[in-house]
Amino acid sequence: IYTIGGTVASGQPIQVTKTGGGTLDWSASPSAPWLSATPASDMTPSTVTVSVAPGGLAAGTYNGTITVSAAGIASQTVAVTLQISGPPAAPVATSPANGATGVLVAPTLVWNASSEATSYDVYFGTSSSPLLVANTTGTSYAPGTLNSHATYYWQIAARNSAGSASSAVWSFTTGTPAIGSLFVPVAPCRVVD
Repeated sequence: IYTIGGTVASGQPIQVTKTGGGTLDWSASPSAPWLSATPASDMTPSTVTVSVAPGGLAAGTYNGTITVSAAGIASQTVAVTLQISGPPAAPVATSPANGATGVLVAPTLVWNASSEATSYDVYFGTSSSPLLVANTTGTSYAPGTLNSHATYYWQIAARNSAGSASSAVWSFTTGTPAIGSLFVPVAPCRVVD
């Protein structure tokens, strides 16, 4: 199986030998235009390199064969499957909601997983064209503590070896940081009757 858009496989070898030893003139014939066998003919023992040329093929699964033939013996067929993946679907941002206000100053950005994605680029900042700040395999990112009452923009791009697809740019505005309880120690005092 060859995979394009995931791990691209290089040429794969097929050993051609004659049972019982000796030599045999043979030829190898591919069944599809995207499939090749090199050399196309030789004498045993030898190795045929099977390669694929997926240029122009759409994402999908393609099946083909290499048939090795020689005079006086039955042909042998080797099945070849080519899987071509396309770029991932665009991820969908989920939290903080687009246009949200009063967001915690230490938010976590969350998005839905994208089919076929192997990682996600996280774009974040105060510009409406946010900069790349991280790449992650997860579906969340914590940018740290932010300034209060500031507007931030974020976008997620799903990636794989076949390409990428980006979400819309979302924005949110932070609120006032939460204030915790404050403990002030008081010096002990003595009440006298």
